[in-house]
Formats: sequence, C-alpha cells, structure tokens
Amino acid sequence: MSLDPDDIDAIFSPEASIIKEILNNPIPSIITVSLRTLLDFYKTKILRLEAEGGESPSRPECLDEPYGVYYIPRQVGSIRINYAEKRDVEGNQENPIDDEWIEKMHGYLDQYLPRIGDIPPDIPVQRLDVEIVNDRIAEFAGTDTNIFELKLISEPMEPRMKARIQNSNNENYDPFVGDHWRKLIDFGFQLRNLNTVELVERIEKFDVGRKARRIIKWTGYKRRDISPKSPIGIAQRIRFEHLPQEFAKLKTYIVLEGTRMILDGVS
Repeated sequence: MSLDPDDIDAIFSPEASIIKEILNNPIPSIITVSLRTLLDFYKTKILRLEAEGGESPSRPECLDEPYGVYYIPRQVGSIRINYAEKRDVEGNQENPIDDEWIEKMHGYLDQYLPRIGDIPPDIPVQRLDVEIVNDRIAEFAGTDTNIFELKLISEPMEPRMKARIQNSNNENYDPFVGDHWRKLIDFGFQLRNLNTVELVERIEKFDVGRKARRIIKWTGYKRRDISPKSPIGIAQRIRFEHLPQEFAKLKTYIVLEGTRMILDGVS
C-alpha cells in the first residue's frame, strides 16, 4: 500500500514498514520568504536575490538597473527583483545592499504595492545567495578559505511545518512566527520556506584552475532528492550562526517507498 508523502501521520501508521531510510543530513532552513525580513538581516552579505510579488508581469519599468529592480504597471502592479552583486577590479562592491538602498527598496514597495491596514507591503523571495565567513566551518570542511557562498531556494512547506505555523493548538506553535505568516498570507503569500541547497567555498580570481568545493549539496524537497550532502556539524553552524534566529530551523527527512519524503525532525 502506498502512502501520500503529505500524510503527517504516515510515520505512525501500520504501513510504517515502508520506511526505507531516516536521513541524518539536516537541512538548514529559513521559515519565511519575506523580502523585508531578509533584506534587513543579511544586507551587504547578499550576493544574489530573486523576488517577485503582485499581479502577473506586464511591460516592466526599470526602477533601479544596477540592482535589477522593475515595476510592472497594472491596476495592481508587481515588483520583481533579480539582483546580482557586482564588484570592481579591486573587489569592492559596486551595488551593495546597504541601509540606504534597503530604505529605497522599502519605498518602492510602499509606493507601488497596496497596504493592508497598518501592514507594510511585502513580496516573497524565491532565491537567496549570501556570503558567510566561518573559521569553524573551514576547519571542519578542510578548506583553504573561511569564506563561503550559501544558496537557499524557495520551496513549499511540508505539511508538518505548515501545522506548526497555522495551528495554534499545535504543541510546536510559535505565536511570533504565526503572526508573521498571518500578515504575509494577507498579501497572497503561499506557505513556503527557504531551504539550503548549496554551500560552496569562495574561489578568488587569482586562484585560476581550482574548482570550488561544494560542502553542502541538495536539489531540494520538491525534487525529492533523497541523497543530501549536508554534514551535521556544518549544518548546525549555519543554522545557529548564519540564519535569522526567529525563523531558523534544521530539518531532517524520512524516505518512504520510492523517493517519497516526509518531514521527520525540526529543531
């Protein structure tokens, strides 16, 4: 008998014998996709950022070319961001996401998107790449550098995670996160989170010919990747030192028949 991987009680059912494997490779995750939250936390550490919210795209109007910000006019327009960090020949950021630009971005959201009551408009992030610096990760991974690029992508939340956020009777319900998501849902957000899919060591331009090492590699929950490479010690460092703590989680999965996966532990 096959089980729906979205069945949150599957692990406790009589069919539990179909469990193939408990994955001991925890995935660092951010359980929000709020642009405002992530801009305010990561700022100049952001290397790549993709986000969009509002109506379906029409003819875009460029608002801020160096940062890839566009306004798509309609009765209710949308904002799209396709940001990539740029550096000059000396390695200095040419288009940093600093406090001044974050304030400008908040202004774009306030100007072009509707406000609901006293809730400022927001849009969901689809991809986030950030730079992290960590000596212990370098020591653990055996790399020559302590600078890494961390990549997270937006994926649908697992049913057990949704229950933690939406059901105030759930023993793991967090009122702060629940209220945060209630406001986002008012803006049409889907329940999604940012899962880590890659941690790569930074390779300098002068280091020609050397291939960057991938310390964490996973194609994601949605793609049912049942073979994540995510060392526990490194994943813990990322979760506790490089994610916004109000929304930081470590997730593990159980593999059922085939490549079906359900969420196992959250910490």
